[in-house]
Amino acid sequence: FDDLLIGAPGANRISLGEADFPSAGATYLVFGGPSPSGDMIGVHRGDTFYQDANNSFSSNIGDAIFRFGNSSDVPLVGDWNNDGFDEIGIWRNGLWYLDLNGNNTWDGIGGGDTVFSFGNSTDTPIVGDWNGDGTDDVGVKRGKDYYLDANGNRIWNGTGGGDVIYHFGNPTDTPVVGDWDGNGHDKIGVYRNGTFYLDQNGNGVWNDIGGGDSRFGYGMAGDRPVVGDWNGDGVDDVGIMRGNAWYLDQNGNRAWNGTIGGDALFVYGNSTDTPIIGRWKAPAPGPVPSSLPLSSRTSGESSAGSSSSDQQMLDTLFSQLAVPVKKVLG
Repeated sequence: FDDLLIGAPGANRISLGEADFPSAGATYLVFGGPSPSGDMIGVHRGDTFYQDANNSFSSNIGDAIFRFGNSSDVPLVGDWNNDGFDEIGIWRNGLWYLDLNGNNTWDGIGGGDTVFSFGNSTDTPIVGDWNGDGTDDVGVKRGKDYYLDANGNRIWNGTGGGDVIYHFGNPTDTPVVGDWDGNGHDKIGVYRNGTFYLDQNGNGVWNDIGGGDSRFGYGMAGDRPVVGDWNGDGVDDVGIMRGNAWYLDQNGNRAWNGTIGGDALFVYGNSTDTPIIGRWKAPAPGPVPSSLPLSSRTSGESSAGSSSSDQQMLDTLFSQLAVPVKKVLG
């Protein structure tokens, strides 16, 4: 894995060892190289999607930026049309607006996109390929109940009509979705105070480790979980976003081994951004979008270590992930 230090364009330069690196403006720290294949990262900010389309773990001219929806919407990502790439969408008060034609613009139903109702305004939307057909389907988490559109028709038909209801976790858990075993079907899980509880056996019930499910600590309370196939092996891996630092389990062993041990650590986005994960299409040729702003650092800073916020960020980056005491899933 190669380590990178990438400075903002136009920044002042200082000598750092044998190489010169920019020092003023935003600086991107990347420890551990991006995977040559697999899922990619991004963030949602306001009404804008920022996609790391060249999988560099940094913001540059190879990325993609799109506006879609309103600032109060919940961002969505999924392969809506089974083309092998993930498209964007938003969830607004129980309505799903999906960019079905994949042009990153809302064209309405007549223009090839789709909108439908699934769930209530207070639900948490989730996305996954529940039936293994290659197209991502929708679902919602309501309390500790999961309502999944398992037949893929974007309508709630009830359990008698081919959809499913699972009871998993607690109402305050953060839902996670992934293909935990590489069989082509996405399964549910939850993240609670630094611990992942995964429905590894896919039966929608928590059976604990002895019953075929998986539980492990990764991160700490307050971290935001992310899921993606970081190494391209067909099995989804975990990670967390802490502030704007990302810790990805790139070697897939469900433990933080540091960058020397094959995992990835880098900075991307702002601390208030919502992380998004997908397999992005390369942006179409056209005007180069503005780079993704990362921080509120001023251009007047003349050295990489001149502010206390810099030191705090470095402390965060180099701190080991805390593993809390395991809890039994309720």
